[in-house]
Amino acid sequence: MNPKKTLSMKLKSYYKKGTKRMSEYVSFTQSQFILSSGAGFQLKPEMALAFFKAKGLKESFAWQDMIAEEHARAFTVAKMMDLDLLADTQRLLDMAMEKGETMAWFRRNIMSYWKAKGWIGKKDVIDPKTGKLVRSQLGSAPRLKIIFRTNMQVSYSVGSWEMIQEQKHVAPYLLYDAVDDHRTRSEHKSHDRKVYPADHPFWDSWFPPNGWGCRCSVIQVTKKQAEKFGYKVSEPSKQKYFNWTNPRTGRRRKVPEGIDPGWDYNPGKTGQKELYRLQLEKIDAMPESMQSSSLEGVSLTVKLLHEAQNNSDKGGG
Repeated sequence: MNPKKTLSMKLKSYYKKGTKRMSEYVSFTQSQFILSSGAGFQLKPEMALAFFKAKGLKESFAWQDMIAEEHARAFTVAKMMDLDLLADTQRLLDMAMEKGETMAWFRRNIMSYWKAKGWIGKKDVIDPKTGKLVRSQLGSAPRLKIIFRTNMQVSYSVGSWEMIQEQKHVAPYLLYDAVDDHRTRSEHKSHDRKVYPADHPFWDSWFPPNGWGCRCSVIQVTKKQAEKFGYKVSEPSKQKYFNWTNPRTGRRRKVPEGIDPGWDYNPGKTGQKELYRLQLEKIDAMPESMQSSSLEGVSLTVKLLHEAQNNSDKGGG
């Protein structure tokens, strides 16, 4: 049996038994395996929900209009130029995430709504950049799948990254887990089974997902677990890049080879920072008498950031 799959199965079995041993902590980036010690497979993704709910709305004509870190601040669907339609689509995704609904549930509910609003099939849409009418694919089954999967993956990665940071004092390593089938990209397969510290720069670009339809994930492990299954901390290889010019903006971007343009960032890390920023803004806008009680429900990181900001404002350095 594949030793990596044996490791994955072994670690998952710990949680089925309800173990609480600190040495057996693990996190998975896939939504069904985002776990903390003793948790079941139905753990509610509070961090993912908070991130998705905090997003604003932004119209876009093409996916290149909003790439990488820009998705941390706003929800968008290419060619969806109606803000009300965009808001309702976001609301249904929010419901699916909160209730743990499937793609089939989202399809049943959103397709009838899109049809009622006329956002279905191929139609002429004005490109705001050029002012020209462009024959465009609007709502369809393939697009629905991309919209659902992409938003779920990115949002869950925020919750996953949060847990990785909380658990790295006992499980300081992440193992890259490619699916290893005929659909796996060769570049992604080349990183399969590689182990790096959770804070290694490798994860700034290669934390999954790493492209459209990417199914890769990471497994968080202790040093003992990695050694038991024959894995060693990998030596970082020299990353090759290619220059990509955004056809919509003309901006050039260096993208690691093997990653789709627009996915060359860590969505979990970026989303976590954006969520912290929004939480701090809300707390800072409150009267001082309410700020201390508001800090009780947020993470230690936000509390420390708030304290540092206050010290800076008071000249405390």
